[in-house]
Amino acid sequence: HYLEVHDVSSREKRHTWTVWLGTEKQTECSTREEATGLARELARKHGRRAWLHDANGYPLKPIE
Repeated sequence: HYLEVHDVSSREKRHTWTVWLGTEKQTECSTREEATGLARELARKHGRRAWLHDANGYPLKPIE
C-alpha cells in the first residue's frame, strides 16, 4: 500500500492536506507541514515510503 499526502483545494482557495495509507484515509490536516510530519511518522511505523501529491500533480515527490 502507498502512503500519500494529497493537496485538496476548495472553491474558497483553502487547502486541506489529506493523509492516505493505501485506500484508508488517516486524517486531514490544515497545513502541509502537519500532514508531511504525520506521513513521516506513519512511514516509519509501517516501513513504507511516503509520497507527496501536491496541486501540481504527478510525478509524486518522496517525503524524506
